[in-house]
Amino acid sequence: MRIAAGDGDGGEQAGEAAGYRLVRVADREGLMRHLAEAGIGTGIHYPVPLHLQRAYEWLGYTVGAFPVTERAASDIISLPMFPGLTGEGQKRVAEGVHAFVSRGSAVMAAAGL
Repeated sequence: MRIAAGDGDGGEQAGEAAGYRLVRVADREGLMRHLAEAGIGTGIHYPVPLHLQRAYEWLGYTVGAFPVTERAASDIISLPMFPGLTGEGQKRVAEGVHAFVSRGSAVMAAAGL
């Protein structure tokens, strides 16, 4: 079974909002690849910080203007955690992250966003 918010894994109700848990990871691409191999979908919600997006270029901000935001944009991954996710699905996501971290790849922190 593949796990991703809103992909119809049988747990969510029609019209239910998708939910994600954001975490900061030192090796984001590695964790995403690891979870994908286990059938667990992930995402990156803001790969480009807002101040560097074209819609906001008129504000005049450049790379380095918001270094914390820029670091977070390169580290944060969205894990599927939504209201309809079964206990078994939650366990699979947690175990997938744990297996990756156990190999020596550090999860930096749960993002308090």
